[in-house]
Amino acid sequence: MTIKFYVLVLTCLLALAITGEAQTPAPSPAPAKKASVPAELKQMDFFIGFSWRRAALNVNNKAAILNTAALSNQLNNTEDFGKGFSAAGTYNFSDYLGAKMDLSFNANTRNLFVGGNNTKVLLKERLTTVLGGVEAKDNTKNKGLRPFAHALAGIALARTRTPKAACGAAFGANAACPDRLNDTNFGLAAAFGAGLDVKLSRGFALRLVQVDYIPLRINGRTNHGVRFSAGLVF
Repeated sequence: MTIKFYVLVLTCLLALAITGEAQTPAPSPAPAKKASVPAELKQMDFFIGFSWRRAALNVNNKAAILNTAALSNQLNNTEDFGKGFSAAGTYNFSDYLGAKMDLSFNANTRNLFVGGNNTKVLLKERLTTVLGGVEAKDNTKNKGLRPFAHALAGIALARTRTPKAACGAAFGANAACPDRLNDTNFGLAAAFGAGLDVKLSRGFALRLVQVDYIPLRINGRTNHGVRFSAGLVF
């Protein structure tokens, strides 16, 4: 009787344990972490805008050709090299670095007073630079403000032109313009600068300012200039 009673009790306890274990809900799995979406890289940038270069060209010692000290002062002390345009394209190969090509053209026209009678001569100066190098900036599309900096190097084409009639009036009816007033020279150029772009929409930004230090090396002479630019980035 006693043994049967204990067997019955054990059987009942075992049945209750199995039933309780079956009814215990399994723990719910931990919620999966939401995967972060990487910022979208803006693969290409193009810029076009207005530029203004502050410097004198000073490609050669023109006063030595004309034998006029006053002309040397006019050429060497005038620093406004004129207005023009700048255009650039950048291929962004990472979030913060890109390969950049830059084209710039600046022109200036000014009056010089030359010859024994101090005749006014119109001098046209043109400077074209083609540069390439590296640009550093945040290249993700969702940035509202994008400061940048670049280091570029390349070639420069400097030209000076004076109307033939003006040279005749200054140096005599049959006199030709001195070579240095009608000259074309190639040389080396570089640009080290920085600027700030402000996002306008998904595909456009306004370049508020870009400032570059641009040294030139032409005909054995070094010219130091500053270029200011502003425009549209797309």
